[in-house]
Amino acid sequence: MKENPLLKETFIFRPFNGCEGKGITATTDHYDHQTQGLLRYANGKWIPDDGEYDLAFAHGVFAHYVSLPDYSNVIWTWRDINLTRSYLPEYLHKYAQSHHIYTSDNQPMRHWDKSQHPNARAGKSAMDKVRAIHHVANGRGAYLCSESPSEIPWLNEKRMLVQSTMKPVLIPENPICYLCLDNGRGHLVEALQDYKEQLECDIEYAEEDIGKAESTIADSEYIIYKAKEKLPEIIEKLKALGIEL
Repeated sequence: MKENPLLKETFIFRPFNGCEGKGITATTDHYDHQTQGLLRYANGKWIPDDGEYDLAFAHGVFAHYVSLPDYSNVIWTWRDINLTRSYLPEYLHKYAQSHHIYTSDNQPMRHWDKSQHPNARAGKSAMDKVRAIHHVANGRGAYLCSESPSEIPWLNEKRMLVQSTMKPVLIPENPICYLCLDNGRGHLVEALQDYKEQLECDIEYAEEDIGKAESTIADSEYIIYKAKEKLPEIIEKLKALGIEL
């Protein structure tokens, strides 16, 4: 099994000025951390920031760290729902998924235990540090294997480095989604599976509705039966009291 070779490395980065960056504000509803000191990981010593690259940073209520993928063979992920739909017949478009995944072996994603990776440990330390100071912590991940316009452009601006070489982590050129291979077979399988699950749910819910309806019919038929059984007796009692019906 071929894994992403990058995951054997350790990564360092620099937060953006003011730890705001593009798309991230310096304030939340209850906290203003723009004037609070930036702390650098420094192997768990958490020193005041001195401008050096590091594995993690703490700034106000925010922990900044490298976000590792959950899957060992993932190299890059991105979103393009129109590309997915181009492989699908129109009746499956509503089941199209926007994700595209470039793996090291063109195989489905495989989970791995990243908890002992130096970047994962530094990220946890950053969250613990912020929580110890402010009793609340929010994570800000510099994503290693994905970057969308809504995320901080760590990779676009080459602000994440491989620690052993001090070279920037680069976005893969011409990534190939394993789901797109064989004319989008993987996307087609996903969409058909989702459609299958929807049909199975439709059947299950419809059968439940039929069962409820049958129970309602049976209850109603019993009510009618009992009412017809009692009705003549009540009519006779009314007639005995001189009531014309």
